[in-house]
Amino acid sequence: MRLKLLFTVIVITFCSIVSSNSFAAEEAYETIIYKSKGLVLRPTSSSSSSLSEWCTAPATKARTTHAVAVLYNVPHKQRLSLLGESYEAFVQNTVIPAIKKACGSSVSISLVDIAMKHSGFNPSISAYDMNHAPTWDVFKFRIDETGVFRTVYSPSVARVHMTQAQIDALTPKHVLESSRAYKNASKARDATLKKKKFLLLNSCKEKAKGKGAYCKFGWYMNAIYNNDIEKIRKFDQSEALPRAAKKSLLSHLANYYMRDLTCLSKDAVKKTIRYKTDTYDTYQGGVYAGQDGGDIYSGSYIINPEFVPVCNRICNHFGGSINRDMGLGLWRKNYINIFNEIDKVKVENCNSPKRKQFERNLISMTILSHDHKSKWFNAELDFK
Repeated sequence: MRLKLLFTVIVITFCSIVSSNSFAAEEAYETIIYKSKGLVLRPTSSSSSSLSEWCTAPATKARTTHAVAVLYNVPHKQRLSLLGESYEAFVQNTVIPAIKKACGSSVSISLVDIAMKHSGFNPSISAYDMNHAPTWDVFKFRIDETGVFRTVYSPSVARVHMTQAQIDALTPKHVLESSRAYKNASKARDATLKKKKFLLLNSCKEKAKGKGAYCKFGWYMNAIYNNDIEKIRKFDQSEALPRAAKKSLLSHLANYYMRDLTCLSKDAVKKTIRYKTDTYDTYQGGVYAGQDGGDIYSGSYIINPEFVPVCNRICNHFGGSINRDMGLGLWRKNYINIFNEIDKVKVENCNSPKRKQFERNLISMTILSHDHKSKWFNAELDFK
């Protein structure tokens, strides 16, 4: 009897140890750092699988970001009744103390990202389910010795349920002012361009000078035909071209031209461009679930040999399929017909000396703009 009782005690003790260890492993990932009626705060990070990793979150520009999921069980419009008088006060009075309690009072807190999630009236939702629940909106805050400051507001799912005025009310003032300044500057540039009729498609003045062989396709095609480097550069350097583009329109145009190229010669070649995405580790419920990513994309071009040098520089794994869309997205409405016009060039007579001249210049100018990008965009320098 005593032997049986001793065996039972050992088994129970062993099970308790296993259960305790399992709970500890789970708790490392599914930690609740704050809980009150209808409100739960959990650490959240795609790169942290334990609380200690989250506490020492990856530093960005010498600042440490702590990402927190905020789960609440009231309608979104009523959540401040749980959070406090303001989101800044919530971070100051609830989030920061919760982080310090979980990570230690000496933890450095510089940046806090908050993902707002409705818990479906179940604040005890598992960390796995939480990470897959839709985020209603996201706040980002900067913390220093003077206080808590909102730096970003992103409405996420909330965007389709909110008016622009409601979104603006939550957006930091400096972000709104910057956005308005950009829009006003853009309108001013558009007005200036319209007033000056700057480089409009119908302003092909070379026609009167006997250099308008391609004026029927607009000034841009005609400038390429005439190898008018300075005119193309002037366009690229102008306010009409967003600085973020960082490449000449020639690159998009030439890439698009090589897609489904007509007039192929007997020695045409096939060029295939491949691209492999980065791989990354995945986790489910805090358990390593293998790698994802590593997808391979490829695009092919069939081109004549003279196009190979430019293709080596600008061809991509999309096979030129998106360059038209990129061009239409980057350049203003006054210039979108440029891509329509180059479609017309592609059906010109294959043996036409004019078409051959256009293609030679398109190749050479694109290579020039690509290989000498800094010089190409500097108005103070020339290629003479």
